[in-house]
Amino acid sequence: MKNIFYCINDGNWERYTTPIELGEEGLYTIYYYSADLLNNEEEVKSITVKIDKTAPETTYSISSFEGKNGWHVSNVTIALNASDNASGINATYYRIDEGEWQEYKEEIVVTKQGEHIIEFYSIDNAGNEEEAKNLTVKIDKSEPETIYSISPSSPAGTVFTFPETGIP
Repeated sequence: MKNIFYCINDGNWERYTTPIELGEEGLYTIYYYSADLLNNEEEVKSITVKIDKTAPETTYSISSFEGKNGWHVSNVTIALNASDNASGINATYYRIDEGEWQEYKEEIVVTKQGEHIIEFYSIDNAGNEEEAKNLTVKIDKSEPETIYSISPSSPAGTVFTFPETGIP
């Protein structure tokens, strides 16, 4: 009969009797060898096991000139940054206004005026997928325009009004 011995990372050597369970996230090196009844031992071998159960986390930063009430008055540049403490990032994806998902390769530049919803998420090398997040970007690059009208003769004199407000 032959025995198999193993140790995990720098732990104690144990005789293998049941399957080895690794439940915690992390990087494990399992060392093992077998020995026969005459105590002949094979050379120690090893295998590395990575366990990653946690989805990555993606954050964003925005560069542009922000006006008032969350509106931007120029193009908006969005940088995504994904991190994963175990297996690393495989890919990050984004879409604008429910369009097609695209792989994130470089900063996203939003130029079109109006309100836009940018959704994004990442997948790590273990296949864990982050739940999609979103942010709203509002862009108004147009300068306001004031419209007025003059009514030349009325009993009270000349009337100067701003039709959009209704205030004389």
